[in-house]
Amino acid sequence: LFLSGMASATPTLRSFLVSNKFDVALSPSMLGAFAEIGTLGVLQHQGMLDNMVAVAGCSAGSMAGSWIAAGTQVLQGPATNLQLHPDMSKITELKLADVWDPGFGLGL
Repeated sequence: LFLSGMASATPTLRSFLVSNKFDVALSPSMLGAFAEIGTLGVLQHQGMLDNMVAVAGCSAGSMAGSWIAAGTQVLQGPATNLQLHPDMSKITELKLADVWDPGFGLGL
């Protein structure tokens, strides 16, 4: 594997994200959004989101992406004890009925 601009013969994902611009695409899964929020939070905590050029997502992924694009802090605290930032605590209170309505729309 060769990545231009990388000094190491076997670059790590961390070294790539720190030294290169990158885009993020997020999935539409509500449960996946929890993992995406955690991943984006760690990237944010490590200062890697400064290299993120664009973020895209659909459904729950667009919610997570919009929070990051707006500059919302996801995690707080020391690296040994990261906690969900109070601004993000609402995501843990969501219920299925808050994000999914299986009923018929007004057109039916």
